[in-house]
Amino acid sequence: MNSFAKTKMSSSRQNVAVLGARGMTGQALQRLVAKDDAGKTWFFCTRDDVDLTDETALYSWLKAKRISQVINVAAVVGGITFNISHPLSTLDQNLRLATSVLGACHKADIQDVVSILSTCIFPVKHQTAFSEHQIFDGAPHVTNKGYAYAKRMLLALSQAYADQCGRNYVCVVPPNLYGPFDKFDEEKAHVVGALIRKFAQAEEATSDTGRTVRVYGTGAARRQFMFCDDLASLLVWALDAYKDTGEPLIVADDGDVTIKDVVGILQSNFDGTISIEWDTTKPDGQLEKKALNLKLRRLLPDWRPTPIEEGIRQTVAWYRSQCMGQTFPLCCNNLPSSDIETAVNLLRSGKQLSMGPETRAFEKEFAAFMKVEDSLFVNSGSSANLLAVVAAMHPDRPPAKRLVPGDRVAVPALCWSTTVAPLITQGLIPVFVDVDPSTLQISLDDLEAKASGIKALMLVHVLGSCPDMDRLMALVKDYNMVLIEDSCEAMGNTWKGKRLGTFGDFGTFSTFYSHHMTSVEGGFVVAMNPKDRLCLRGMRAHGWIRHLPAEVQADYKAAHPDIDPRFLFVDIGFNMRPLDLCAAIGRNQLKRLEASNRCRRENYEAVYTRLQAKAPLVHMVLPPKDAEVAFLALPLLFPPSTNLENLQGELEGSGVETRPIISGNFLRQPMMKRWLPDEAMGDPAAFTGAETVHHQGIYIGLHGVPWSPAYCDALCDKIVKALCVAN
Repeated sequence: MNSFAKTKMSSSRQNVAVLGARGMTGQALQRLVAKDDAGKTWFFCTRDDVDLTDETALYSWLKAKRISQVINVAAVVGGITFNISHPLSTLDQNLRLATSVLGACHKADIQDVVSILSTCIFPVKHQTAFSEHQIFDGAPHVTNKGYAYAKRMLLALSQAYADQCGRNYVCVVPPNLYGPFDKFDEEKAHVVGALIRKFAQAEEATSDTGRTVRVYGTGAARRQFMFCDDLASLLVWALDAYKDTGEPLIVADDGDVTIKDVVGILQSNFDGTISIEWDTTKPDGQLEKKALNLKLRRLLPDWRPTPIEEGIRQTVAWYRSQCMGQTFPLCCNNLPSSDIETAVNLLRSGKQLSMGPETRAFEKEFAAFMKVEDSLFVNSGSSANLLAVVAAMHPDRPPAKRLVPGDRVAVPALCWSTTVAPLITQGLIPVFVDVDPSTLQISLDDLEAKASGIKALMLVHVLGSCPDMDRLMALVKDYNMVLIEDSCEAMGNTWKGKRLGTFGDFGTFSTFYSHHMTSVEGGFVVAMNPKDRLCLRGMRAHGWIRHLPAEVQADYKAAHPDIDPRFLFVDIGFNMRPLDLCAAIGRNQLKRLEASNRCRRENYEAVYTRLQAKAPLVHMVLPPKDAEVAFLALPLLFPPSTNLENLQGELEGSGVETRPIISGNFLRQPMMKRWLPDEAMGDPAAFTGAETVHHQGIYIGLHGVPWSPAYCDALCDKIVKALCVAN
């Protein structure tokens, strides 16, 4: 958002409705307020919420939401071709919108409404330049007369409500808009949107004849253009700051460009071999329309719009990611129809949906898979971490193996928020350990250097891999550490045949949607000691005895005959119970886990081989030789000279979804300064391995289904292209 929008917005919290939220400007407003809500509560209304031409229904919706301000961006709109062929529908439907929206707002006692018009409303005779007071000084251009007259009436209605009823109903007049979520079909699109579609089709054409873009007119027409995000910020500003109901406000850049200029900019964003053919049998429309922005410049002298070159670049990048070719998401659909059918059948059966028989069966099957005595299913991997930390502090543990507040716990600097949070909330002191950027795993050299005085290690198997577990376990033994393995990203992976997550006192796992296997939400805790398993089972559900073994329940009942055994609480408790619905899905998924992990390993190797040949400067992590690892994602480390932000932008723009590697150097997260003193946390810059990952690393999706060679080739080509752009 531009700085003026932040500084001039009202601090009072009001409910604001955006009408027409599905379109290009409505989507831009949603992006804007997601970053800064301007101290307001926002409601984004589409035709799915209410018919905006139904004044009574809209009034009821506005009252129910207690709306006090409205931004009205609803319109039936198209390009020249659509407007020429549909003069009646554009006039009629936009008139209905105008009368219904303003009428409902007035009845709902809404004082502030900002609506958008269009420069097509200005008279055709004012070709050189025009300003706000000239709107009604003649007829609009014939190509837009239906839409233009309807928008003129929206202005007239706004002024009438202001004059007769004292409302602050104002209008802004943008020039030709473009941006993400524009219409891109030839008939209804604006100029830029229609041209992007044509260039995209030409770029994807397989024949030479298809690699020509035909453009209507001669290219001589001059137009002003506005990136939709710029209009969004001005609309939010105008909601509180613009009070001139007597005149609309032109919101346009100072300059204009020819259609030929726009075509040239687009050519630079597509394949340069595409040829241009000008179809002079089609109209140019009005040859020159220059909206003067003198009033806007007086009100906002520092306003700077997005240059058209940059706005078009962002729009083309968005279009490529949404509408062209292959996309590369972080995760694929992990719920096949068989899993959905299992869930539906359980819902229809009338059987227990909360923790019950499906959960217990899942726990036994997972324990068998992990080759441990038992396991505990919980509602998330984050809950599993918290439960493991609290269990490690349980009074029944031997003093040498019991954590108490103030104990120091080593944790890698590359971790997740809920790896660290349980330590802080339970009064333990995190001691951060650097990572080895070549493996992403904890640096065993740094761990050994800091091991004196460390009571426990909260190990993270980053993206599913592991350090040298033989050396790590030797350090754990030498320093008598409690070991908790956060294995939420390592489901099914092994070191010398032993499952990660089963080396320490406790292991935690996640069955979140995007992980190796999913129950939609869920997680597991495993513990090697029977007493630890017992306390975990009690603490998961309130600390009562209901889910403990029958013989243990009998002992507690005998010791406390004065308490109803249904409500006999013997331990600290949480509500981390999972759903049987999730367990039923998870049981299906567990059967496919090994096959899915095999696909992950094969896909990873295919990409690694290609990138080594095409971009050897890109570092991809390899697992240790004694480990079998199905990575959760594809981690990539780029050379220090790489502009990582530009690289991610290029990848995202080409349809490759990216993320930081976990959360980067976690010491840089603001959570740490809020909860830990500086002397306890340490200087983030001192953790050179984590810094390398933070500033040079990202990850992209890796799936548990087979990737074709063409898919792998296309993905690697996009990575190589992004690297070239960013260097």
